[in-house]
Amino acid sequence: MQEGDRDRKIRGCTEITTKRLAKGQSLSHAYSNRGGTYDRMGGLRSGDRRFRQGDPARSEIRYCLQQPLHRAITDCEQAIQLDPKYAAAYNDRAVVYDAKGDYDRAIADYDEAIRLAPKIGVIHRNRGRVYFHRGDFTAAAANFLNANDLEDNAYAMILRFIARGRMGQDGTSELSANAARLKTKDWPYPVIDFYLGRRSLDELRAAASKPEEKCEVAFYVGEWQLLRGNHADAKTELLDAAKTCPSREDERIDAIVELGKL
Repeated sequence: MQEGDRDRKIRGCTEITTKRLAKGQSLSHAYSNRGGTYDRMGGLRSGDRRFRQGDPARSEIRYCLQQPLHRAITDCEQAIQLDPKYAAAYNDRAVVYDAKGDYDRAIADYDEAIRLAPKIGVIHRNRGRVYFHRGDFTAAAANFLNANDLEDNAYAMILRFIARGRMGQDGTSELSANAARLKTKDWPYPVIDFYLGRRSLDELRAAASKPEEKCEVAFYVGEWQLLRGNHADAKTELLDAAKTCPSREDERIDAIVELGKL
């Protein structure tokens, strides 16, 4: 998203908020939506200090953890104050806390969001990613399983497979059974094919036609290399994902967290 597009989006959200306020309408979802817009701002402005030390290659990673994230949290907090039972606001604030590396607060917010909306699969999937970032693969796998029980989402299936692999478990048969539930073989289905040995690496790369798909290939191949203990090759792929994925892409954040552990 270009800077001008971001500004227009935020102005639009602000105008909606102002109009609803004038009419005395509920604003909780307007604040939450505006918070989500701030969360997706950032761009390539500053290096995260966690990646400026040690490996010089890490200084090339640009990850914005500054003012827009703070404003996102503020808007989500306003949404929660207006409607304490608005699960999406807790989910959105948890996404921001996760991006900041504040995992305890992120999990607490996801816990509350799930208490309020226990049947929304994406919230379980998001909480699983936080546990994955913390290195608690058992809890991550459990959350991805919950997400798979609630929705047919290829990403939740892939993440469940990876989390189980990091626990030393073979999730191949489960991934194959889950994939059979999907109604389409559109992206990211080629990643599933690759993990199941149905596509070669070259075929996986060829299947990625969009920039965001190409960056996802880098991340998921990096995870595939980690499962095989090939840390040098994994690092190369994860660095590529961290540098090429859009600033708020899940796989970019995941790649940066993984690089911090290598």
